[in-house]
Amino acid sequence: MTTLTFKEYLLLNTDVISGESNSKAFTVKTKYAFQGPKLTTLIRGESKSAEKSHTNQAGVIDWKEKTFEVEGVKKPLADLIQEPKKVFRVTREWQWSDRTYTVVFGNDKWTATRGDDASAVLTMRKVKSLIKDDPATMTFSDACKEDIVFLVLVLLWSETQRANKRPSAGEAVGEAAGGVAGTIAGNALASCCSIQ
Repeated sequence: MTTLTFKEYLLLNTDVISGESNSKAFTVKTKYAFQGPKLTTLIRGESKSAEKSHTNQAGVIDWKEKTFEVEGVKKPLADLIQEPKKVFRVTREWQWSDRTYTVVFGNDKWTATRGDDASAVLTMRKVKSLIKDDPATMTFSDACKEDIVFLVLVLLWSETQRANKRPSAGEAVGEAAGGVAGTIAGNALASCCSIQ
């Protein structure tokens, strides 16, 4: 069992610490464009210089070109995501080489399974009011060690897509306020301008 801990709140820009050695396993760095992430790079281990970080590059998500790159092998996103076999379940099947993982979100975590076994689990950060938050973690079974980089990219991509589909707190408040304001304005207009 391998456990990785995300140091920062933002999963796309953080150091990822190995639970076994308590050292930096990866660094996640993301360049952003106007409409969101442009390029996310997963860098293995310690990287002090730009030159060294390129040689330690384990994986890349190119959000604009819609490609994944794992250990130097680049594939289009369309070749990696398979159609779900179950109609009414919110799942995605991801394939790397000859291995297929079913990825689903539930109970504040992403789970990637191969067959009946959970291969990787991304547990979201638990925010606590008076004590230190529990950081986001990824746990991998020993059976998927060859696909850890791929699964890290898949789970980061999945969470980013999910987070981008949720309305922000500001939007939710704005929609609620707009609905209340619309109701008040409509009632005021109806009471002062009633036709008799």
